[in-house]
Amino acid sequence: MTQKQVQLRVESNAALSQTVLSTTVNLKQLVVKTRILRLAMTAANLSVKGLNYSVLDDLRQSQLKITCTFIRVSILTTENLPSILADFLLIIHSVAL
Repeated sequence: MTQKQVQLRVESNAALSQTVLSTTVNLKQLVVKTRILRLAMTAANLSVKGLNYSVLDDLRQSQLKITCTFIRVSILTTENLPSILADFLLIIHSVAL
């Protein structure tokens, strides 16, 4: 969670050192109907980068045909909960199809 953001944030890449791993999820299609979602190339927070990179690297090394993307969620408030929840549910439905 991040206190500075008031929206969902989808990370397209994870980078550690000189190695960059990208999600296999079609992010443009994933977010087409969302209203308050932001696409980001890489995470700004080192712990988020590490977690995202570790998951993508494990999937790559295991050669699993599983898609994965990292979504950062803002701190939920009574004001932003309906919008964030609506966008998150759109993403879940999109991935499930």
